[in-house]
Parts: sequence; C-alpha cells; structure tokens
Amino acid sequence: MLLAGRVRKPEEAEVIKEVIEKHFKCKLSTESLFTLNQSTSLTSKSTLESVLDQSAEGFHHIVWTSSMRRLAVLIGQAIKYKEPVLLVGETGYELNLICPLQKLLFKAVKNPCSCF
Repeated sequence: MLLAGRVRKPEEAEVIKEVIEKHFKCKLSTESLFTLNQSTSLTSKSTLESVLDQSAEGFHHIVWTSSMRRLAVLIGQAIKYKEPVLLVGETGYELNLICPLQKLLFKAVKNPCSCF
C-alpha cells in the first residue's frame, strides 16, 4: 500500500516499484490492487467486494472509477489498521462522498476520515 498511496508523483512510485521488484525478485501490478478480478490482491479484495457490492443504502448511484476504487481501498486499509486519514484537495464530490460511505461500509464507530 505504500507504493499506492504515500507518494506524490508517479515517478516516485515507479522508483519504489523498481526497487521492490529488484530486491524481492518479483513483479508488482498496481492494477491487481484496485481492480476486482481473479488476480486481485488478497490485501484489497474484501474492500473492493464491499464497495462494489453496491449494498450501501443511499450510495447506489456511485460510479466506481479507478481513482474511486483506489481511494476506497487505501481508506479501507487505513480503517482496518486504525490509522487516521486526512484527505486534502479541492472540495469535490469524491472527497465528500467517500468519508460517509466508508463509515457505513466498515461500520466505524467514529468518522474514519476528515476532508479539508
């Protein structure tokens, strides 16, 4: 998940990916983290299944684009490991929607994230 969410530029993510592949002698596929299919990573599979299930009342209208799936997986993992989440960016539908949705899907006691 470090590769997926802790860098600001795609070039930085690529450098990290190359180093991991070199030292662990494996190939990484970020696509397998954020797309639900047979090769989906076990790390993100349950999160993707719950958000793509569309069973959350009031959230049936969401179109799960790749960036929305990525955001949902990263926040879902943070909630799973009780890490705080701070979403920073322009005010928009995506940021204001994902916090209440994650709270509903993961049944968080408190609001799991803040948007600024």
